[in-house]
Amino acid sequence: MEEEIKSLKFIVHGRVQGVSFRAYTTTIARMYGINGYVKNLYNGNVEIVAQAKSSDIENFLKKIRIGPPSSRVNSIDIEELLDAFNYEAFNISF
Repeated sequence: MEEEIKSLKFIVHGRVQGVSFRAYTTTIARMYGINGYVKNLYNGNVEIVAQAKSSDIENFLKKIRIGPPSSRVNSIDIEELLDAFNYEAFNISF
């Protein structure tokens, strides 16, 4: 039985802007076959929408919690998106 595709939105809190967090996230997402986007928010947080199999999202999230060397992830809010757009790639959004 094939695993269901899920869509999740993460809001990452901490020192996550100006530290190559979006580029790091994009690299990790593509490594795990995640579709969606990453973008900086005006309040200093980063928003990620990830669409993939649950197991791939779990592995992706483990790496996101670590972040690139100069970042510091304090917490991540997670919300399941039940009526999400169907993404075909992973990109940095502005």
